[in-house]
Amino acid sequence: MAKIACEKAGIIKRNGRVFSAVQQDEAAEVLKRVSAEMDAALTFCAEPVVHEDGSFDYKTLKGLKKSLSGDYQYKNAALAVEVFTSLFDDENAVRTGLETACWKGRFQVIEGEP
Repeated sequence: MAKIACEKAGIIKRNGRVFSAVQQDEAAEVLKRVSAEMDAALTFCAEPVVHEDGSFDYKTLKGLKKSLSGDYQYKNAALAVEVFTSLFDDENAVRTGLETACWKGRFQVIEGEP
């Protein structure tokens, strides 16, 4: 885990901003160390709160919906929300972006039956 975190931490720029999804302790420590060495501000995302209807809450934003399939996409969506809201104050854009995001060719359903 630490080796992978070191590889990924290689993109951290001096005096930059770093955003990360929740990490296991070992990986989090690497990111903290490298960020400190590079004088980069590090923000770890909070865990999203997922509801039975598929919507989720992230911090003060409630009832968010994601268009990308897969349960792991909740954490990815939370990371996107964290980054976006640190730069902009536009809740409508956050909601629209999450609900309309698509990744053509990646788990894209072409027909009902594969």
